[in-house]
Order: sequence, then structure tokens, then C-alpha cells
Amino acid sequence: MWPKEPIPDEDHVYRHCHYTDVIKEKRLRFPNEAHFKPYSDGLSVNWDKKISLKQVFILLGLTHKPNQNVDFKDYKQFQVFKFPIKLLRGIPGIESVEHDPVFLGNPSPKGKPNNPAHTLVKYPDDEEIRMTLSDYSRENSTETYCPFDVNSLNAEIEELRLRLPDVPYNKDWIM
Repeated sequence: MWPKEPIPDEDHVYRHCHYTDVIKEKRLRFPNEAHFKPYSDGLSVNWDKKISLKQVFILLGLTHKPNQNVDFKDYKQFQVFKFPIKLLRGIPGIESVEHDPVFLGNPSPKGKPNNPAHTLVKYPDDEEIRMTLSDYSRENSTETYCPFDVNSLNAEIEELRLRLPDVPYNKDWIM
């Protein structure tokens, strides 16, 4: 539904991370190396020019847990990190960063929202790449970690869940 667009080096992508994959050292927060293990098609992220931080958490809250059609993900168990496109493209072994919007229908099925910001970072499952991404997050924690008051979304997400699939996130929504 949405055309794939070229992503400029100046932009960033958001990567959500379950709290069990977040390392906390003193005042630093960063994803562990295993968190950056890509799927066969790449590491799923969201382009910041197509989605807000708030919307990242809303999408999480409107998405069913993997292999389930009933329970929603607990968006409160996630944290979000932001990475520069230029950095990603400069890491040896990363093949590309490609806009890959997800459109599953108008409306899309309940628990499977559309995502015009979806992007793939393509690379083989390589320990060095995963370590580089985790190390970068640790060394630049104040720039990569995106604090957000997820509890501020409780009422909004609950209201959206009650109206599914008749919500903008399950339709042809544009930020």
C-alpha cells in the first residue's frame, strides 16, 4: 500500500527491546548482543520520520504476542533505542537499511496493525555485528536510549483495543 522510500543517512530508526534483553549499568541502559540477532529477512526497526516514539509503544500495545490471536503484547515491558542510519550503513557486514512498510489490509486483522514506518536492517547473523550494535548502545546510551512514560498511554491503548480493528493503526494511517 505504501511505497518503499529511500532513507537518508541523516535519519534514525527506533528498535524496541523487551526488558529482559536490556542491560542496566549504573545510569546506562542498552540492549544485549543477543537482542540484535536478525530474522531471515533482517532486523525489524521503525523509521523515525514515519512514526513517533509514542506510536511505537501504541503499535506494540495493539499487537498480539507471537503465535497468539488473543493476548496483546505488554507494551510496558519494552524500551526503545534509536540508531543513526549513517552508523548502521557504516558497520562492516550490514548490507542495507531498507524501508519495508507493512500493510495487511484496510482494516488489518485485530492484533496485526499496519506499519508505514517498518524498516529492515539486513545483515547475516554475525556475532561481531551484534556486539558492535550493543557496544554502540552502551557507549552512547544517552543518545540511543529513548525514555518514555508508557503508563501515560494506558487509557489510550485500552480504548483503541476495544475498537479494534476500527482504529487508524489498522487502516491506511499516516503520521
